[in-house]
Amino acid sequence: MATSEFFYVVIYPNGVIRYDEKGVLFESSAPIMFRSHSLETLSELKNLILANVSEAGRKQIGKVGYRFRSILPGGRGFVNHLFWVTGDDYVRVMFEVHRKLMPLQVMELYAEVRDIEVSSEFFFVVVYANAVIRNGENGEIFESNAPIKFRSHRLGSLNELKNLIWTNVSGAGFKEIGNVGYRFLSLLQDGRFVNRVVWITGDDRVRWMFDIHRKLMPLRVMELYAEVRDIGGYSAPSSFVLRDPPLSATPNRSVGPGDVAGEGSSKRGKKMQKRKI
Repeated sequence: MATSEFFYVVIYPNGVIRYDEKGVLFESSAPIMFRSHSLETLSELKNLILANVSEAGRKQIGKVGYRFRSILPGGRGFVNHLFWVTGDDYVRVMFEVHRKLMPLQVMELYAEVRDIEVSSEFFFVVVYANAVIRNGENGEIFESNAPIKFRSHRLGSLNELKNLIWTNVSGAGFKEIGNVGYRFLSLLQDGRFVNRVVWITGDDRVRWMFDIHRKLMPLRVMELYAEVRDIGGYSAPSSFVLRDPPLSATPNRSVGPGDVAGEGSSKRGKKMQKRKI
């Protein structure tokens, strides 16, 4: 949730983590400083870090650590601790702890910045950012006035997939990638094929998607729906120029990430026949 309150942040990308008599220290030859409003999710935090990493390119953010001070037993002084930020709850705790205990200090974060691993195999991909999802004669389709085309090697995690989409969205700026859907041909019980959308909600789904596409549709473009939304409350660094935002549209049907491949295909096929446009 965006507020008028902001924090100064220093990132130590791929820095050295060491310990001395005062506890944890981060060291890096190229720390990055910017400011941020309070964030709610790990995805928001990683996207913010990625946006500020010089020449991000095909990069992804791995581990994120927060350095904070706590008082020693008996009030004998302070020591610096390392707190690994591994989920949304940890992000909220981090900002709350910093706001209450260290409001005048710069927030210091360690971030693992790594290349997205690639293989010799690649796929052509079209992303329909904030597209309309509707039912046609052959099942579900994506519609957008500004589809984004690129190619990708096989990926292994949802974070890699979202970062790849994010880096290819025109005017990404302070955006984040929400729901991602994959359109593929599904066989119904009556022997017909129909296009349907499966929501990619985790790393296993990402690997499944690339396996399915390589085995069943290797010559077809991989079509993805991606929800691209603003991260509310970000204050861009003076050196960061925001570009024009991508086309915005609202899906005209109620769909959700709980949709699982292979479940109830025949029922959906019958419903699609009734809802033909």
